[in-house]
Amino acid sequence: MRKCLLKQLERAEVRLEGIDTILKLAAKNFLLPSVQYAMFCGWQRLIPEGIDIGEPLTDCLKDVDLIPPFNRMLLEVTFGKLYSWAVQNIRNVLMDANAKFKELGIQPVPLQTITNENSSGPSLGTIPQARFLLVMLSILTLQHGANNLDLLLNSGTLALTQTTLRLIGPSCDSVEEDTNASARGASATVLEETRKETAPVQLPVSGPELAAMMKIGTRVMRGVDWKWGDQVLRDLI
Repeated sequence: MRKCLLKQLERAEVRLEGIDTILKLAAKNFLLPSVQYAMFCGWQRLIPEGIDIGEPLTDCLKDVDLIPPFNRMLLEVTFGKLYSWAVQNIRNVLMDANAKFKELGIQPVPLQTITNENSSGPSLGTIPQARFLLVMLSILTLQHGANNLDLLLNSGTLALTQTTLRLIGPSCDSVEEDTNASARGASATVLEETRKETAPVQLPVSGPELAAMMKIGTRVMRGVDWKWGDQVLRDLI
């Protein structure tokens, strides 16, 4: 039992050193985009087929169940910094893409319709930051504990997911695939954004305008705000 505890402590220390190194590299702004992309692909073991270097880490607390609570919490907090960094970068990419689409005045096109013959866009999959978006989404879609999951939900991950789906564009799946999915019990959901438009505030009508709207024989009742001093004597005769 003691040997297992020592091995798990060593594993936790190595894992903590690795995530600290990744955070230091992620904070460097002078790295080339290709270098950053290769760095995060290598850290997640998203490498070409044919090279087996083991399974990627799906949970920061995997196989370290016997370590003290302080070390466990330290691992979660340190990995949470990487998740927060990924969420912020996803938000920046989506905001830039949304601003670009609005500037062009074009709705996102389904990615399936963009080919070499018809390269008209734009779509979220055609922008240069799309590969970084996939890498960061891969970081956030790992297995998370309660603390990290609470961090992601409070960081607005669900709203970013909806924005991503909106910028991807509608799906061009065939009717046959939709029928098969419906037969298996799947259902499609369309989220509708309810917008309450404020009614324009009507300005109070002045005396001459109100008199022009009246017809001969209109009966006028004296209200609470009736002011006799504003009346002209000849209008009352």
